[in-house]
Amino acid sequence: REGLYRELSRLAQDADLLLLDTASGASRLTSQFARAATELVVVTTPEPTSYSDAYGLIKVLAAQGLGVTPAVLVNRAASIEEAEEVAHDLASLTRRFLNLNIDSLGAIPDDPSVGQAIRRREPVTSAFPKSPSAIAFKILAQRLWARPQDPTSSAWPIEAGGRLSA
Repeated sequence: REGLYRELSRLAQDADLLLLDTASGASRLTSQFARAATELVVVTTPEPTSYSDAYGLIKVLAAQGLGVTPAVLVNRAASIEEAEEVAHDLASLTRRFLNLNIDSLGAIPDDPSVGQAIRRREPVTSAFPKSPSAIAFKILAQRLWARPQDPTSSAWPIEAGGRLSA
């Protein structure tokens, strides 16, 4: 695991953005990565089990001293209204029970182009650039790049001895 942290730290020095996709839920490794992040995007779907997992992760991270404001992204949304409802419900829960505000980054629509792009082993933004999901990913990228960054934070804070500090 320490080798993974060292390699990610090395990659972060040479990259403008390092994006990690972790498992759902609140495993120890997921929470370590999330607490070390300078930006945290919690992805959920409109399925009750998915946003329950998202809330559970945020709850664990808040108890562990989360240092960033999480943002939520609703994936596979049937409509903008559905995505807004999920994001609003999650924000209400975190505000009420955790005294924590979360941001919304919008939604990625449920789009058959994603499955087709996966089968072609291409990003949906390349395989189907005019598809609803490709357009949503481009908007998401613009939103992420536009978010203010904390100049004092460092991605992948590594302690002496190569340990991830979070």
